[in-house]
Amino acid sequence: MYSIMIVMPCLIAIVFSGKSLIHQLFQHKMFRFCDTLSLAIYLNQGAAIMVLKYLRNKEFFMGISYKGLLLYYFLCIVLVLCYYYILMFAIKGLWKKMKQK
Repeated sequence: MYSIMIVMPCLIAIVFSGKSLIHQLFQHKMFRFCDTLSLAIYLNQGAAIMVLKYLRNKEFFMGISYKGLLLYYFLCIVLVLCYYYILMFAIKGLWKKMKQK
């Protein structure tokens, strides 16, 4: 596992440098959207974990299985991501208005 972690950054750099044969595959819009989505998930997963840790102490969550908690974790991340994108859209709109003045 450790050897893969050492080699992986080099492979990623080669793929995205434009010198490899599969470079064109990663230039599509889908991958650019997935790029921003994965960053949003990475940045907001802590908030979802904190919400679930708070709710886990409530009586409703006491008897839920691990699979049930994973489902709640997924739903919580989706809700936090929706809030994140709405907030970013609002900030972007305000920024454009301020820039025009």
